[in-house]
Amino acid sequence: MRRAAGASTLSRMTRDSLLRQYGWNLAYAEALSQDVPPDLWARSGGPGLENHPAWTIGHLVTGSAMVADDLGVGIELPASWTELFLRQGPSDRRLPDASAPYPDRETLLGELARVHAAVSDALAVVEMDTLKHEEAWRFDGYLPTRLDSIVFMLIAHENVHLGQLGCWRRRFDLPSAMAAMPRGGTGRAGEGLEPPQFRP
Repeated sequence: MRRAAGASTLSRMTRDSLLRQYGWNLAYAEALSQDVPPDLWARSGGPGLENHPAWTIGHLVTGSAMVADDLGVGIELPASWTELFLRQGPSDRRLPDASAPYPDRETLLGELARVHAAVSDALAVVEMDTLKHEEAWRFDGYLPTRLDSIVFMLIAHENVHLGQLGCWRRRFDLPSAMAAMPRGGTGRAGEGLEPPQFRP
C-alpha cells in the first residue's frame, strides 16, 4: 500500500506520534530486560508481581502479532506461544504458568523487535482513514474505532505491562531501567524520528 497523497496533517501527526511512542516502548522493553539475570528471567515476584520478564515480553509479542494481523500482515509464531502468552482481556485471570519452559531473553526480545518492525512498516503505509470505522470490542464505549483499538494495543497495553515489569524489577532490587536509557532512541519503530525530551 502507498500513503495517500492527500492525507491530512492530523493523520500524519497521528501516524508519526504513534510510531515514536511504539518505538520507545521497544527500547524500554529492551532496557527492562537486558540486565535480568538468567535465574530470574522466568521467576515470579510473588503475589501481585507474577508477570515475570519472560511472560511479559512474550505477551507483548503476541499482542503486536494480533495488531499485525489486523493490518493485513501475517506473523508466524510457535503454536505453543498462544497458550503460554496470549490472554483474552481483563476477564482472563490466568497467571503465567510457573512450570512451563519459557524461551530465553534473546529469543523473546528478537521476536518482539521483529513484530514491532512488521507493525511499524504496515502503519507507515496504511491509509489512516481506513482504520476509522467502528468495531465491537471490550472497550468500544471508550475507544470505538479500529484506530482507537490499535493505539490502545500498541501504546496503553504495552505501557501497562512494561510498568508491571518495572515493579517486578524493584522486587529484586534491580536498578532503574528508564534512568539508564540514552536520550535518543534508535528503535526500528521510531527510526528517523527524534523522541520528545522529558521535562524535569
